[in-house]
Amino acid sequence: MKLKEKILPIAVTLVNGSTFWVAIITDYFVVKGIPLETGLLLISMYQILNIIFEYPTGVIGDKIGHKYSVILGGISLIIGFIILILAEANIFLFGLSLVLGALGFSFISGSDISLIASNVKDIKSTNSFYSQSGLIMQIIIIISGTVFYSLNPDLPFILTIITTLIGVVTVLFFSKNIKTKDESSPLNFTKNVFKEFISKKELLLIVLSAGLLVSTFGPIKWIIGPMLGDMNIASEYWGLLFALLFLGRFVGAKISKKVSMKLTFLFAVSVFVFLFLSVIFFKSPFNYAFLVVFSIAYGVVETNFGYYLLKIVNPNYKSSIISIRSMFSRLVSSILIFLFTIPILSDTSQGGLLVLSISAFLMVTLFSIFYFRHRVSID
Repeated sequence: MKLKEKILPIAVTLVNGSTFWVAIITDYFVVKGIPLETGLLLISMYQILNIIFEYPTGVIGDKIGHKYSVILGGISLIIGFIILILAEANIFLFGLSLVLGALGFSFISGSDISLIASNVKDIKSTNSFYSQSGLIMQIIIIISGTVFYSLNPDLPFILTIITTLIGVVTVLFFSKNIKTKDESSPLNFTKNVFKEFISKKELLLIVLSAGLLVSTFGPIKWIIGPMLGDMNIASEYWGLLFALLFLGRFVGAKISKKVSMKLTFLFAVSVFVFLFLSVIFFKSPFNYAFLVVFSIAYGVVETNFGYYLLKIVNPNYKSSIISIRSMFSRLVSSILIFLFTIPILSDTSQGGLLVLSISAFLMVTLFSIFYFRHRVSID
């Protein structure tokens, strides 16, 4: 990859991945004078808004162009974080900031990888590099976010505003805008998107498989602490051990471009196998090791699913269809998080891992149908 082709993925990562606040957001609400229960309710509202906004913003992204969709998303995030910093126990301002945050991330979702794909020649290598840069950002955030928060509660959000602004400006000057050639009304446009699904059964299978795959990793952040606590690991090491799971995903993304579809299928199976083994060997030293191997396999499958989706989707509906995948994965993640509240599952993080392994099994089932029906190659 040339240096110029690396600038845009890094810039989009700054817009989409500068979440220095992710580990401290609930505590930040309390510091600002919002009761914890109210803060959790606001976060639930944020999750619901993400699902609601996901598809409409995907259509808008295809209509106005992926470049402007990413820029709009970045601006919405910046305004939302500024309001959040200025809010002092004002429930309306907190709610407004979360609405803008959900809207911002929804505008970026789908348009981010679509923008990158339309601005480079080597899509597979660039897609892998984008995944890697995003994971490196996550590792930095996990390790540094709490440190910045301990210095000043507003600092993680200030840093997020600065890095997001840098990303927005870079996207503005270092990318070209590509929009759909389908100029039909939003309703007819949506009908055409679903016709795309009907005409390409493999597209539906890969979207559902990818959505289920994403849902297996996201909720881990909700159970990693209790799980490590059950293993009697001191809390000061939790952040580092969680970061190692992202490092595993980074390794998977790094090697993904050398992995054929046949091997990707085997990696998809191993996602389920190692998650399930972590349930069986719970509280054993092998438990965390299995999760690390799971994260490597996840990184391979996640990256190659993303690339194959870009390869087979009609460019006119790229952002919309990727948004459907994101909407589906968010919905499944929300259901999984809700299941974690059921007493028989919430009493132990082993129950949470079992739920995730079932989700992974469903993903493998769908991907198996896709693989054996189509026998496609991504090389």
